[in-house]
Amino acid sequence: MVAMLLIAAIALALSTLRPAPAPVETGDTVDAAIMLALDSGEVVFDERRTITLREGVLVPGLHDAIVGMPHGEEQRIEIPPERTYGARGRGDIPPNATLTATVEILRVLERAD
Repeated sequence: MVAMLLIAAIALALSTLRPAPAPVETGDTVDAAIMLALDSGEVVFDERRTITLREGVLVPGLHDAIVGMPHGEEQRIEIPPERTYGARGRGDIPPNATLTATVEILRVLERAD
């Protein structure tokens, strides 16, 4: 793709050499590295995992953050309790915990139809 850009009356010819990958969408299957930590810094989850992005597979806040990420991107996301396990907690995650997630989309294995 070639685009023209006008800066201070000087035309520049721009060519895209490597387009950004398409962002992942609900229904895609991805290989992702996910680390979850509590406010204290204690890591409660740290795995590379294959995930099909559907509602209910991940906590809502994590799902919402991953959808829209291109593969190769890494993000740190603070997820409030109402978008994780809330007042009930789960396993090593206490009730009303804010989680900090570090997520990297390593590969898109399959795109949704």
